[in-house]
Amino acid sequence: MAVSVSRQMLPEEQLKCEFLLLKAYCHPQSSFFAETPRNIQDYGEPFKEAMWLDLVKERLTERVYTVAWFLRDMRLIFRNHQMFYKASDFGQIGLDLEAEFEKDLKKMFTVHEAR
Repeated sequence: MAVSVSRQMLPEEQLKCEFLLLKAYCHPQSSFFAETPRNIQDYGEPFKEAMWLDLVKERLTERVYTVAWFLRDMRLIFRNHQMFYKASDFGQIGLDLEAEFEKDLKKMFTVHEAR
C-alpha cells in the first residue's frame, strides 16, 4: 500500500494502527516493550533513538502520526531490541513479536487489486 508520509491519518488508518498496537500489547512478552527501557543509558551509540509501546500509544492518542511514522516507530522498537540483545536468547522475544506484528500489518493494510 502506498502511504503518504506527509498527510494526517484517515480515521480508518488510525483505527488500524490502534488495533495493531493493541495486538502488540496482547503479545505474552509485550510488557518488556511497553515502558521506557530501564537500561536505556546502556544502549550506547548505535541507539540514537529509543522507542517503546507506551510512547507509540501516546503519539497515536495525540494523533500526530502518519501511517509511515507509526510503522517506523514500531519497527524501531524491534530493531533496537535485536541490536541490543542479538547475542542472547532474549533477542528471540523481539523477533517473535516483530513477526507477529508484520503478519498482522499485512492483514490490516491489504490492498485488494481489481481483477
